[in-house]
Amino acid sequence: MPHACTAVLVGLQRPVLSLLGCLLPEPEGNHVQVGKRAQRQRLGHDEHWCIVTSFITFTAHRARPAPLLRSPNPASWQTVELPEIASGSSQRRLGYVQRGRVDMVLQKAIAAAREGDLRSLRELAETGCLTGDIVDAQGAGLVHHAARCGQLDCLCFLVTEAGLAADTRALNGATPVHDAAATGHTRELKWLVQVARCNAQDQDSGGATPLHLAARFGRVEAVHWLLSHGIGAEVETNCGALPAHYAAAKGDLTCLKLLIGQAPGCVNRQTNMGATPLYLACQEGHLHVVEYLVKDCGADVHIRAQDGMTTLHAAAHMGHHALVVWLVGYTFTSTHIHFGIMFTSVQYLSGLLQVSFTDVSLSSQDNEGATALHFAASGGHRSILERLLQMGSKVKRDYWGGTPLHDAAENGEIECCRILLGHQINPKERDVDGFTASDLAEYNGHFECARYLRSVERNVRLISYFGREC
Repeated sequence: MPHACTAVLVGLQRPVLSLLGCLLPEPEGNHVQVGKRAQRQRLGHDEHWCIVTSFITFTAHRARPAPLLRSPNPASWQTVELPEIASGSSQRRLGYVQRGRVDMVLQKAIAAAREGDLRSLRELAETGCLTGDIVDAQGAGLVHHAARCGQLDCLCFLVTEAGLAADTRALNGATPVHDAAATGHTRELKWLVQVARCNAQDQDSGGATPLHLAARFGRVEAVHWLLSHGIGAEVETNCGALPAHYAAAKGDLTCLKLLIGQAPGCVNRQTNMGATPLYLACQEGHLHVVEYLVKDCGADVHIRAQDGMTTLHAAAHMGHHALVVWLVGYTFTSTHIHFGIMFTSVQYLSGLLQVSFTDVSLSSQDNEGATALHFAASGGHRSILERLLQMGSKVKRDYWGGTPLHDAAENGEIECCRILLGHQINPKERDVDGFTASDLAEYNGHFECARYLRSVERNVRLISYFGREC
């Protein structure tokens, strides 16, 4: 679900990203294809929660979402409609010619601003063509393009000599300051704020400030300068997101440390949908950020999103094996433990030593009753599934009566089905609508998986029958 970005960057999405362009409504729970089983969504990308700005939107989905960040694409040119001149074929042809000339001027001006072609801009200014009406399809003008492309000489000329406004806004409310911050052009950012007197705390239509966008794209120098210039790190977007949320989702530890250094209270702050910086780091698989937030900042691993998902749910759903291992712990023999390491918990299991850095629950359920096992099974994350089972995660039914085997089957994850059946999950168990795992696999077109499960069901019946005979 593509979203227009700010004037400059078009196509940043996650679906997300969301994460871009406008505030998206939270969707109704979708039905899984059969009965009343609701399709689970994960916080952060078809959108269970969103952080939305002109550039970005995070969202969560049961199916793996699109990449969190797409490379900025140049904005498409806008065709300027001219007023009707007169009736008749000759007049219409004249109108087409004039529109073509306007398009040529528009393209030439924007290309010059982006490429630093000061000579061409001066020529256009001398002919009276260089006006504030020259904008692209996203409403970004020449000042936007010069700022986002790091063309300081053109930026100075456009504002001081051509008389264009330095604080003009694109259709999504982004100013040239937003563009300079998002693209990391600190020279242009400083000039706009210090010389052109633009407001560095302006918010776009999604509530994002230049600091949000600098953090989102990992522009360390821009983040440092904005913070030193007094820009607050606790300003929220319309969706309740702080710059720290963006830095954590990006995985940029340097930016995150700068932001938390100025505003320590943002460590456990939640967006409107309940996501903390730690949740987003777990969702995106940034182990180094998770370690920093938990060990150095004391981030609370027990804070849940509004849908009840935990950090473990998020990591398991997205298939981040190393992160899941770090959250739930390691199992060693006692001789493997280096006593200089501090662990949150130490337990003895069958002669082995289990150690972990957090005390996150393996079997906690979200608002639909799903555990981390459900999310790992539905996504086909076999190594995570095995790790959770090895660490003693309990196999529970969700509130639709489904086991992790149901979720694996409806997504055709046959290897996950084998793992779960190897841990004595009964393939004949039915959900609240009366469907077995094989029913869901067949309904969703996963016929090989359905045949395998039905063969296991037959074996279970035979074993049960001969057991009674004996």
